[in-house]
Parts: sequence; C-alpha cells; structure tokens
Amino acid sequence: MKISACYIFKTVTILSFVLLFSVFAFAQQTNSNVSGVIRSDKNELMAGATVTAIYESTKNTYTTQSRKDGHFYFSNLRPGGPYSISISFTGFQTIEKKDLYIGFSSSENLIEASGNAITEFILKEKEIVLPELILTARKIVTDKSGSETSISSQKIQALPSIGRNLQDYVRLVPQSKVNGLGMMSLAGQNGKFNAFFIDGSNNNDILGIAISGTNGGQTLLQFQ
Repeated sequence: MKISACYIFKTVTILSFVLLFSVFAFAQQTNSNVSGVIRSDKNELMAGATVTAIYESTKNTYTTQSRKDGHFYFSNLRPGGPYSISISFTGFQTIEKKDLYIGFSSSENLIEASGNAITEFILKEKEIVLPELILTARKIVTDKSGSETSISSQKIQALPSIGRNLQDYVRLVPQSKVNGLGMMSLAGQNGKFNAFFIDGSNNNDILGIAISGTNGGQTLLQFQ
C-alpha cells in the first residue's frame, strides 16, 4: 500500500491544527478572573485600597488597587487554590483572609473553604490609642506680688554704661521705658510713682522736682 506525500502532509496538518486548538482551549479554561468590592464600615465605597492575592502553592503574588466604584479585579489567575488575600488602606484595619479558592470561570468571586462566595470586603476604621500623658506641676508659694527683675553684680559690671547712671540698668527690666530726658516709667505709670529703696530706706524723689523720677546720685550696686 502506497501512501502519497500529499496525504501525509494533509494528515500532519490536521493533527497539528487539532493539537493547537486543544492547547488553546485548555489555556482558555484554566484562566480565571476574580473581582470584589470594598466598603468601609460606614458603607462607603473605598477607592485606592491595596489588594494583594498570593497563590500559596507557588507563593506567586498579585497586586491591584480598587477603583472609584470600590471594585477590584484580577485577571488570568490560576483556578483552584488555596489563595490568601490582604486588603489595606490608610487609617483602616488590614483585612487578611486565607484558604480561598477560585472556580473555573471567566468571572468569579473568591470562595471560602466552606463554599461561600465572598462578594465584598468591609474595612473598619483603625482606633489609634495615644499613650497616657501625665503632667506634674509644682506649686510655688510666695508672698511677693507683681513682676520682679533681679540684676546681679556680674550683669552690672558687664553692661556698658557711659555715665554710670541708673537708667542704663533700668533698661534691663522688660516693663521699663526710659525716654530721651532720662525719665523712667515702669509698667506704663508716671515716673513720679517710682519707688527706690537702698537697704530698705526710701530713696525717692520726695520733692518731685527731678525729671528722671529719682533723687539723682550714682548708680546703685544692685536694685530690684
């Protein structure tokens, strides 16, 4: 029995076509798409959530993000499982689920081991607990009232003063004001109300004739 070359060529071509079609059909049947929707615990659709799926047998990892409508999609995933999935979003608790499976279909939801299909995932807001802060205050008991400025001898010696007058040192007091005539005003009051004491003795301008509000004289070593 003679077999022509043309017959052999036709037979090989047909077998090749059948084999190629079978491989293509098998490939089409072994790819699945997975989808789901993500909501907050206030029923708000969550856009921009990060979704990570891991095929546990090979540890292949697939990552996507949810869209504006809260839906996420995975394409060309291997059917079966088990898969693990995690969903995270800033300010919310991360969802982690394991032992999930994918069916042989062009569009499927993730299926739990019990057979229940998961259509949506709910993210709960993360409660941030701040550490306890304890403030301790110490009460200072004093008989003095009003503001006070103490000028030490070191400051008096270090401060440049041309005329060694009292006004140069009174300027160190935050509440004081000295004008061009040398009049000193404390806390905005008239200079006639100034009170100067040396070792407890009154050293004011009793007659009220000095422009500066003092009785004149040289600079004191220390005053308050």
